Amino acid sequence: MKGLVAPSRPCRITHQSTHATHPRLTAALVLVFGVVATRALAMELHSPAFPPNGRLPQIYACAAEGGKSVPPPLRWSDVPPETKSLALTLQDLTSPHKVIHWIVYNIPPARDGDFRVSRRIGEPGRNQLGHLKYDGPCPRHPGQTNRYDFTLYALDRNIAVKNADFSQLQSAMKGHILERAQLVGMLAPPPTGTSPSAKRESAP
Repeated sequence: MKGLVAPSRPCRITHQSTHATHPRLTAALVLVFGVVATRALAMELHSPAFPPNGRLPQIYACAAEGGKSVPPPLRWSDVPPETKSLALTLQDLTSPHKVIHWIVYNIPPARDGDFRVSRRIGEPGRNQLGHLKYDGPCPRHPGQTNRYDFTLYALDRNIAVKNADFSQLQSAMKGHILERAQLVGMLAPPPTGTSPSAKRESAP
């Protein structure tokens, strides 16, 4: 019928800025346009040593399991631009006590960065073994594969606590986490009877 115009489709807003959206602005966009504006890229954490949910090379395990108890190389990307510091933890998701093997915080923020044994950055926290260092995973139950979670936190502040343990770190980060990224590695005890020298592998 002449004189009638078909209604246009709802306008979709694409947020191209890398800045996080302010809550009030997000609410206004939802109210007016029915869509939520989000950061174009999410922060990611990965490693050249193993794929997500892949096998964690034995060299990164504890010495008792034939490893060298050194942290794997880690790389991150697309850190929020308003980040003031980064924090990194390693937790055994399979053990009953969810043991924390590693804590590093006050890592200088960079949109794209990495962690290597030869490049010490940040401040060490106290893991659940009481050490201010990386303690490699030690899966002890034959036939059981443990899941180890590396988590990177983007924070809007630095952590003032010296040598914080996991509980202190959680308290200090509460309400200050801009974004987080996770990387899970799998590790099982070596076959029974395998000699420590035969278990060792070369780091990338």
